Amino acid sequence: MLFHIEQCSLDLIPSKPTNHDSEAGTWTDLAIVDSISLVSNYTKSDVPFISGHDYFFFDYSIAAVVPTTKTHLTRSFNNIDYRLFNEQLGNG
Repeated sequence: MLFHIEQCSLDLIPSKPTNHDSEAGTWTDLAIVDSISLVSNYTKSDVPFISGHDYFFFDYSIAAVVPTTKTHLTRSFNNIDYRLFNEQLGNG
């Protein structure tokens, strides 16, 4: 499993076992991210939350790309004097 995670350039959030039964604890609940440096505030419950699984959460920083606003200026032809315009074209 770790081989596949590494081959995909991913990171496994390190934790103690997250699933508990009468025999032992296992790592069946995994959190895999593309950059461990973006993970913060990882928390795991001390006791199982539901059906033997621990409750865990973490903050993951996602950078939102804010689009830049572009202003496009266009010429308004609403008040054009077409007679004068055609005269000027003919005088070129």
